[in-house]
Formats: sequence, C-alpha cells, structure tokens
Amino acid sequence: MSRKSLAAGVLAFAFLVFVGGVGYEQASQSQQPSCPPIAVGVLPSAIVAGEFNKDAIPDLAVANHSSDNVSILLGSGDGCTFSVSSVGVGEGPRSIAVGDFDGNGTQDLAVANETSADVAILLGGGNGAFRSAGSIPIGEGPIYVAVGDFNRDGHQDIVAVDQISDDIFILLGDNTGAFPEIKRFDVGNRPSSVAVGDFNRDAKQDLVIANDLDDNIHVLLGDGEGNFELKGTFKVGLGPGHAVQSFGFGFLGLIFPQLVWPVQPDFNRDGIQDLIAVNKGSNDISIFIGKGDGTFNKQRRLKTHGNAPSAVIIGDFDRNGFQDIAVANQGTDNASVLLGSGGTSFRLREKYDVGDDPSSIAKADFNRDGCEDLAIANRHSDFPQEASNVAILLGNCDGTFQKKT
Repeated sequence: MSRKSLAAGVLAFAFLVFVGGVGYEQASQSQQPSCPPIAVGVLPSAIVAGEFNKDAIPDLAVANHSSDNVSILLGSGDGCTFSVSSVGVGEGPRSIAVGDFDGNGTQDLAVANETSADVAILLGGGNGAFRSAGSIPIGEGPIYVAVGDFNRDGHQDIVAVDQISDDIFILLGDNTGAFPEIKRFDVGNRPSSVAVGDFNRDAKQDLVIANDLDDNIHVLLGDGEGNFELKGTFKVGLGPGHAVQSFGFGFLGLIFPQLVWPVQPDFNRDGIQDLIAVNKGSNDISIFIGKGDGTFNKQRRLKTHGNAPSAVIIGDFDRNGFQDIAVANQGTDNASVLLGSGGTSFRLREKYDVGDDPSSIAKADFNRDGCEDLAIANRHSDFPQEASNVAILLGNCDGTFQKKT
C-alpha cells in the first residue's frame, strides 16, 4: 500500500485552528531555552525520564540510533547539569522504556533495536549503571516499546511494534529480567507506536496502535491473559507517528511519584481515558475523548504550530488543574506548548527553539522546584555545533519555560 502524497514545504500558521468546537489563539514567537544543550550519542531517537541512582533527582535515558548505545544522564538537581555515560545495546535503537523487569525495586530499561531486530534488556544497579540481561530477537525491525502487565501476574511485560512485519509482539516477563513467552498479533500497515491503557474500564490493559500508512489507529482490548482483540479502527491525520495514552498502570509513579508524572490523558476530567495521536504528515494532533467502552468520540484535530510533529507529552504546565500538551516539531526545530481549558479546547502559550530535528520529548521536575520541566532529544543540533543533544526547558509553573537571556 503506497503512502499518501504529503504537501511539500513548511506550513506556517499564525493561528491555532480549532476543529469541531475547538477555538483559536494567536501564535507567539519562538524562544530559546535557558539551559545549554547536553551532548549525547549520534542521532537520538527516543528519550525517557527515570530515577536511576536513587538520589531522588530525575534522570534521563536516550536511545541513540546511529551510535548503537543508550546515553544515561544523571541529574544534579539544578535542572541544567547532568553526568553523562553510555551503555551499548543492539544495532539501530529506536525506542526506550522504563520498567522494573527483575522485581528488585530499581529501574531497568527496554530498548527496541530496529537494525538488529531485537529488544535489549538493561538491568539497573540502582547506582546509575546498567548491565545487559541479553537481547530478545523479534520480528524484522522493532521500532517502539512500551511497558505493561498484560497477563495480570504482577510482573512487568513489554509490547514491541514491528514496522516491517506489521505486527506487535507481547513479551511476557517472569520477574527475573527474562521474557520466556512471546505472542504475536497482526495490526495495520506500517505501525509506528503503541500506547497502553484501560480503555473499557475492565481492569485489563488494552493497546492503541498508530498505523502510519493507513492513517488510523487500532484499539486492541486485552483479555488479561496477554491476548488482544481488535475493538475498532479510528481515522486520524496523515502519517500518525506517535500515540499517547498512559504509562501502564502507574509503575513509574509508584517508584518516584514526586519527580516524574506519568499522566493518563483525561482532558474533560470525566475519569475516562482519552487519547492523542500525533500526525506528522498533516502537521497536527488528533484528540479523542474516550467513551469508557473501548471506543472514542470523533477526533478533533489541532494544529501544533510547527511542521512534522514527532512526539507529544501531557502535563499541567500552568497548574490550573487542566491537562496541557507539549509537542516536539521535527520539521521546524521547536517545541510548542498548548494549554488546556477542559475538553478539547487548547491555546498556544509559547514556542521554543530547542535544536535541530527534535525526535522525542520527556517530562520531569529536573530542578525540584515543583514545576514540570521538559527534555527534548535533538537528532542534530544547531547550537553550539553540529552534534546530537538534549535540550532542557525548565518550567515556571505558569505554562511558560525559562528563556535564554
């Protein structure tokens, strides 16, 4: 199946367009972050926040696609300074997720390696160091991983998305760092990401798959035994590359609840999980309000004030009780912050020049001031020199972030 033709060039928008009752707000000029960029490996493709050395300060892990390693960034508590080391994984790492796969209370990492077609397991020592627990061969080119407990045995499992074979793989963990049982399920054409949640409120984990070539998402309902069945298909924009719903059932929040905020999207605050899909080809995001039965209301699409959005994360950046959205825009080298006022109404607060080719975004309180901060992985950097890096945006708790002066 061939990809739809995408409009060429960069689309510039002066206003945030609201579709289906979503209003508009005048865009702002881009700002530069106050923290200097942090050098990592070559072509970082994914970034996650964690707490890897048990010092109550948030850390970061970055999967570097072309240097075949993961950069570990241990935070100092000032928000801008990190101690950087690296650990080797397989070939072409594309995605990374945090879990506790051996049940020892320290955070581990799962890495999807596209070129070597496997998932690498890195077990944390609680001191910021990681050791390899081996790699699990799956499919032909896994590009995305997420963590859950799909068979309800209390052990963390992994779901991996294979964009070449058009499958997802469920890796059922045994709480020793091993995954002895693997299940495979067909999905759409060129699946790009997966989100974990409980969309029908039966206390069993479900999945949402973004299918890049089909311009849709699949909702797969879990049976609590590691099996999934298609519930429905929902159209989105062009080239959905990233779907966001949850971080499983709050594994991260249980480990460090005050530092990193795993958030279930619930934009209308009805207690039912909602969903965002990032549409890289149409320069927008699709917002779905959940019905609580595994289905969603009709999408409402929202421009991101940037070109080729690559990743999104949810927070409450102005602390008004409504969920907000931060988007990394790969084509325009910026991040946009959209402040929510309930339901599907959002307004652009500000944009930030974060570096060249931002690919992924994470959230934590890096300087421990009680405000949510952002970390963006840039595949190439415009400043201070051509090198892949991570940009840090320190939040002001009012929906803005500290700017370079």
